[in-house]
Amino acid sequence: MRLILCAVLSCFTSTLPLHAQDYPSTRDLRALPPAKADKQARKDLLSILKPMKTYRVGNRLALGDIWFTTKPYATAIPGICARDLLLLYYHVTERPDGRFAHTPVRPYKVEAKTGYTFVRKPSAKMLKQEDEDRLPFQDECARASGDDFAEWWDADGPEIGVRAYLAFEAALTRLKAGTLTADECDVQDLHKGSKAANCVAALEIDNSQNSIYSVAACEAPNSELCLGFGLSPQVTIRLKRPADYDDPPKPEDIISIKAEYPIIVTEVQVPPKG
Repeated sequence: MRLILCAVLSCFTSTLPLHAQDYPSTRDLRALPPAKADKQARKDLLSILKPMKTYRVGNRLALGDIWFTTKPYATAIPGICARDLLLLYYHVTERPDGRFAHTPVRPYKVEAKTGYTFVRKPSAKMLKQEDEDRLPFQDECARASGDDFAEWWDADGPEIGVRAYLAFEAALTRLKAGTLTADECDVQDLHKGSKAANCVAALEIDNSQNSIYSVAACEAPNSELCLGFGLSPQVTIRLKRPADYDDPPKPEDIISIKAEYPIIVTEVQVPPKG
């Protein structure tokens, strides 16, 4: 495993004397000459990456990318932890003759994105506890999912995840009470009953704080908020914009809910004939 990491980021030895807390200060780092600064920065990068387990190809015939994830760290909102996904992309070095697995590949670019997870049930209190000066080193993030993808969701920030989950619960409350129509709830018939009942049944399957896999804002008038998030099905909720942005979504704020199962198209590489 160490050989894999070294092949990507290079191997080196520690270059700094350790302080009582085993971490250098900003002054220590700025005093390093270029070669030692480079080695220290690479050491720091390796220190936050979790080990990569294997080279995966998925449904491709040649290696396309591999990923590393960082260790979970705290966000500005208590109860939400984050981790970064680093993708390292490979490409064949010559035009393959149909023997994709035997054609040499080499890395050429990286991408990174941040994912989030709840380590406690989302609540209205979380929105009022946001603190941009909160340290990323919090014990609660040791409880975060150890899987690279399961229970992690993509978003522009942690706050929108709390708001989306609370809006989802508020919409579900109104659906159950019959005060919100389910005309746009295009879901599978899970049992014999009304469209509203089927909608509730489908959404309740994913009524878990870590069932979300993506959250994003969508277009809406100034008086409204629109939240789209991935469950199974994909859900879009329109709600009234709160007077105070820290106020959580309430059932009476929900304007509409749309749920639909997306059509997924998978691309498969096919070797040329002949």
